[in-house]
Amino acid sequence: MGYFDDLSLLDRMLKQCGKCGFCQAHCPVYKQLFTESVVARGRIRMIKAVRDGSTAWSRQAVDRLHTCTLCLGCAAGCPTGVRTEEIFLGARAQAVRHRGLGGLRWLVFRGLLHNPSVFRALLHAGARTWPLLFRSGPEAGGSPRLPLGISMRRVVPRLAPTPFLKSATVNQDRGTRGARVLFFTGCLINYVYTGVGRAVLEVLERNGAQVLLPREQHCCGTPVFAYGDVMTARQMARHNLQVIQKYRPDVIVTACATCGSALKKHYVSLCEGGALEDAARRWAACTYDISEYLMEAGYRPPEGRIFMSVTYHDPCHLLRGQGVYEQPRRLLGGIPGIEFREMASADRCCGGAGSFSLTHYALSLAITEEKLRSIRKTGADAVATGCGACRMQIEDAAHQAGMPVRVMHTLELVAMSYKAEGKEDRGDERGSDRSV
Repeated sequence: MGYFDDLSLLDRMLKQCGKCGFCQAHCPVYKQLFTESVVARGRIRMIKAVRDGSTAWSRQAVDRLHTCTLCLGCAAGCPTGVRTEEIFLGARAQAVRHRGLGGLRWLVFRGLLHNPSVFRALLHAGARTWPLLFRSGPEAGGSPRLPLGISMRRVVPRLAPTPFLKSATVNQDRGTRGARVLFFTGCLINYVYTGVGRAVLEVLERNGAQVLLPREQHCCGTPVFAYGDVMTARQMARHNLQVIQKYRPDVIVTACATCGSALKKHYVSLCEGGALEDAARRWAACTYDISEYLMEAGYRPPEGRIFMSVTYHDPCHLLRGQGVYEQPRRLLGGIPGIEFREMASADRCCGGAGSFSLTHYALSLAITEEKLRSIRKTGADAVATGCGACRMQIEDAAHQAGMPVRVMHTLELVAMSYKAEGKEDRGDERGSDRSV
């Protein structure tokens, strides 16, 4: 049993907060609202009040908990080392135990995400009816024609006609002697950014990996436990851990910062004290972000020239969540022809934070505006990142701001360079195709 089940396990951590207010300087929400109640210090004070019985989990208190991107900025800047993510996730779980999930979240989490076959069927139907529900927009994106629970001006990427896991094939002629590498795709790569999945396969196979691609893998569960539904999240973690156990890889790689954090950290906490705790710890130790794995495995840098200026956005769950900073930059710097331009405050939260951008859209866009200013100052042709949710947020905001900048996954650029090897140099390579 851990903090997801018993918030009292974090009482000592709650008391560790020195009320210094340093968290204000690192909180993207506070920088927009300038309200004490939304900064980490204010939330901790509220959670303490619930713990000592002087207040209850009111709707206002729960809303305050969820006005947070979980960017880990406050934890990184805390001089006393308060683990705010654990506190906030534990508090959200306790709030659900006291107040319940609510009808819509119950339907989404327990009716859809908990059932892979239902989830796949719904997204398949969504892909087929996309032209009826969305107006055509930039590249493969569009805005809603009807109120669908999201802003009518939001630009969202189109669902892939065929999921990546259904269409992808592993080249058995490559990687006969390399490590057995299981690719955990996550939802956005499987259903939206399928070009990222193909890029990962291309790069892994060119570097001799024996790629394992389980078709039965499912959502990592982060949206579920982030809203406090620990019961459903545990069932989803159990499913994925059993799939991994079945394939018994040497290494697990992800190309999604959120999925990587779930496998490396949160599955261990969710399974603490249970039958799968040892398995969760074992596979957490074998999980790497794809950029991290390539650097450690000694990959062969590509030789094809790509004429493009590129900057890089650090996803919160990759930099602060997993400590991955240098690796993606080294990958980009190793591509011939790429001019890398570091942006100011590359580690600043982009405001996406998964479902946060759905429930707090105007606030999320206000946070993204700071990111766009940093991108604009670089003058780069493209922004590389390692998180599909960040990519979706920046694409939307850039389109609304009229910024002609491409947003890509780091591995798409690496794969483009491999494919350009031996060809005449050209600057019009396209690596962000989402079609299958």
